[in-house]
Amino acid sequence: MEKITLHLIRHAKSSWDNPVLADIERPLNQRGKRSCRVIAPKIVELGCDFQQVIASNAIRAQQTIEGIANSLPNIQLQWHTKTQLYTFNASALLAYLQSLELHSSNLVVIGHNPALTDLCNYLTGSDIDNIPTAGYAQLTSIGPISWQDLTRNSFALCHFIKPKDFKTN
Repeated sequence: MEKITLHLIRHAKSSWDNPVLADIERPLNQRGKRSCRVIAPKIVELGCDFQQVIASNAIRAQQTIEGIANSLPNIQLQWHTKTQLYTFNASALLAYLQSLELHSSNLVVIGHNPALTDLCNYLTGSDIDNIPTAGYAQLTSIGPISWQDLTRNSFALCHFIKPKDFKTN
């Protein structure tokens, strides 16, 4: 066992222009695309290497990781799409993470609220109101831990940034 770092990224701002689209099919809007370009290098500066990435199958989550990847030309970013990440429930997200047979101590998750915010607060004891669209939270385990042993207050919140923290012109 070793220390684990969990990188949580909420999908970027999605479009509501087409009211007939199912929720899972909503794409990013222009602000969301800009946010990916702004936040991607900041996430790397904070130590995220994007070596192990899983993303929700929702179009907006897929377009978020694509936008981040396109903004980081020096990183060969690949990801796996997981239908289990299309959840708004922190307990379901936690159960999925606990079921992983990962050998990596770093994992990037691109998902949805309120699941991400609630999971972050559960794991760290933080009181974040909301991880906004394209927001990023970096959690590091307090001590050596396995993915199966993720529990309340077993992580520290190391970084929490959002696109609004950086001027976008």
